[in-house]
Amino acid sequence: MTLDQSRLVMLRMFTEAERAEIVGGMLATTERLLTSIAGLIEAGDLSHAAEDAHRGRNEALVVGAAELEDAGRKAHSILARAALGRLQALWPPTRTAVRRLLAESQQGVQSGDGLGTID
Repeated sequence: MTLDQSRLVMLRMFTEAERAEIVGGMLATTERLLTSIAGLIEAGDLSHAAEDAHRGRNEALVVGAAELEDAGRKAHSILARAALGRLQALWPPTRTAVRRLLAESQQGVQSGDGLGTID
């Protein structure tokens, strides 16, 4: 899976310190939302899980959140659980790739395509 380059390219307009703050906030928000969404789905609160998934899409560019948001809005618990499982599986390599890209940008390293992939 390739990271959304257009969103990440926009970070180049910021200083290194600003990028670190933005990415740090995005990573923290994603971790918080994933924990919240898992608890909400477990409790059967799909409406609020959908709201958190929407927030994740907008605030933190969470990969896979659209599918989870849709399942929650349709009150389909099986699809919501499946989407959460996929989202939880995607998050660790996504987090690693984002951290790597931030480190490269702070070192002034240009990767081959500029933004990398999720392994």
